Amino acid sequence: MAACMDGTNRSMDAPTPHATLVDAVRHHATSGAPGSIETSGSDAGQLSYPSFWARALRCAQELHARGVQPGDRVAIDTSTSMDLMVSLVGVLAAGGVLVPLQRVRSISSHDHRMAVSAVSLSRARWCLASAGRTDVYRSVFEAAGSAATVIPLPEVAGVLSPPSPEQPVELDVNQPALIQFSSGSTSAPKGIVLTHRNVATNLAGLTGRLGLGHADRTVSWLPFSHDMGLLGCFGTTLYGGAALRVMDPWTFIRRPEQWISELSQFRATHTSSPVFGYAMVVRRLHSGLDRLARCDLSGLRAAIIGAETIAPELCDEFEDLLAPLGLQRHTLIPAYGLAENCVGVAVRTPRTPSTLRQFDRQTMLVGHPVSTTSSTGNGHPVLIGHGAPLPGTSVRVLSEAGQVLDEGEVGELYIGGQSAARSVINSSGQEHPVREDGLVPTGDLGVMVDGEVFVVGRIKEVFKHDGRIFAPPDLEAAVLAARPDGVTAAVVVAAKDSDHMAESVLVFLEARRGTTPADAAAAARLTLLREFHIRARDVFVGPPGSVPRTTSGKAKRSALAAAYLAGDIEDAYPVRRVVIEEHQQE
Repeated sequence: MAACMDGTNRSMDAPTPHATLVDAVRHHATSGAPGSIETSGSDAGQLSYPSFWARALRCAQELHARGVQPGDRVAIDTSTSMDLMVSLVGVLAAGGVLVPLQRVRSISSHDHRMAVSAVSLSRARWCLASAGRTDVYRSVFEAAGSAATVIPLPEVAGVLSPPSPEQPVELDVNQPALIQFSSGSTSAPKGIVLTHRNVATNLAGLTGRLGLGHADRTVSWLPFSHDMGLLGCFGTTLYGGAALRVMDPWTFIRRPEQWISELSQFRATHTSSPVFGYAMVVRRLHSGLDRLARCDLSGLRAAIIGAETIAPELCDEFEDLLAPLGLQRHTLIPAYGLAENCVGVAVRTPRTPSTLRQFDRQTMLVGHPVSTTSSTGNGHPVLIGHGAPLPGTSVRVLSEAGQVLDEGEVGELYIGGQSAARSVINSSGQEHPVREDGLVPTGDLGVMVDGEVFVVGRIKEVFKHDGRIFAPPDLEAAVLAARPDGVTAAVVVAAKDSDHMAESVLVFLEARRGTTPADAAAAARLTLLREFHIRARDVFVGPPGSVPRTTSGKAKRSALAAAYLAGDIEDAYPVRRVVIEEHQQE
């Protein structure tokens, strides 16, 4: 059977209870949804659904009065606030196209450069900026060579006078609603153009699979510039009519345990995070749960984990660590998704055990059937299943020649269906169809087994060694499982230059102050030799945060490999090569 799977197993015309996200919010506001939309922290605020919709509708009318027309692209400073959440719905209700920008801290920052790129690609004509930040965003448009009207968010999202009852425009579900950007972990970011139909289909699939409705409550710390934060948390919660509380992402980065406190205080049933968020909590709480002793997580039913390779051990460790607070088994739900499909592609049903399968490295070749077993050991990778594709999404596995492969055969994952983007904006600012057949390449190597999606790794990052295929996250998990003293993160990179027949394996370690670099490097090298028979060519050690990452926490391995091959790795990043005596490696 060819590996073409969808969440309905019948038709790709998945039903949606609401044609657009705007329709969903309006429906919940008028039908008596009991939940509220809240912000926490120093800028805490709360709005009922009727009040939130009134503010969003008033925002839409203000934007229309200022000249925003249907189809106009509106860039938004995504600093977390109530005004931001109101404006996200307000721009859509006005017929505008959302262009979320990372929060820009300064003109010389990486965030500024990313915002310039987003503005250039999207050709946004308008910008909504947080109070006191209009000059920073004007500089973004100046650097992009674009003319735009920059409006302080409070002027359109903070208007409290009652709106007129009608929306400024009637929305066309086939018109663009959002341009979001790929992470750029392995290539330059590109703009993903998503229609109202794309978004509604994906949100309907997610809320249905997760059982998210009026009685539920979501907590999110994720930035709104990232698809997991914007659609995975904010969008799904509002589409389902549940209650929502958002934290500032910087609060989580400084105090990961605050996320756990908010889950308890808000009596959350749902939450989401990339893998690195759960890992940060585990590292912070390993010394004990004293500061969270009164927290109660017994009501949490679904904690999505995704955005990068998921180590089964991390899921077990997180659930075991927080079990004394009432967290139940199988609360963490593996999910697979990408911006090109709005956010979600496949996700497991809440409170069902994850599927673990061991894949034989010798059979992990593109276009060939892979051998799997439910047992573990023997040094072969154990991958976690991400569940069946969502309704409205199809997953196909293709060979390098573009042939559709059967279930159980390894190849590149492609997505299609009503959630998948039909067009992208390339680095030259040109919008073009993804492919003639409507399928979207993911860049991920994967396989379908018993209807579930298993992801091997990024195609540009997996490598061959002695005829076997390796994915860097497998090696990284093994290094961390050995618990080298002081090491907080490990990144494995394969780099190939003209002087070597095979790819060289590099290891980058992030370590706390006081760590002995030679000991940490020797431990990592020994782990790779013992478990995978791989000799790392070089090991680099740096402080926490020294490895470049995307907004979702993915290591930029391509950037590290390029800097290494160029010979300027120690100038580009705060890492240092560690020379290890041969006797330390044995």
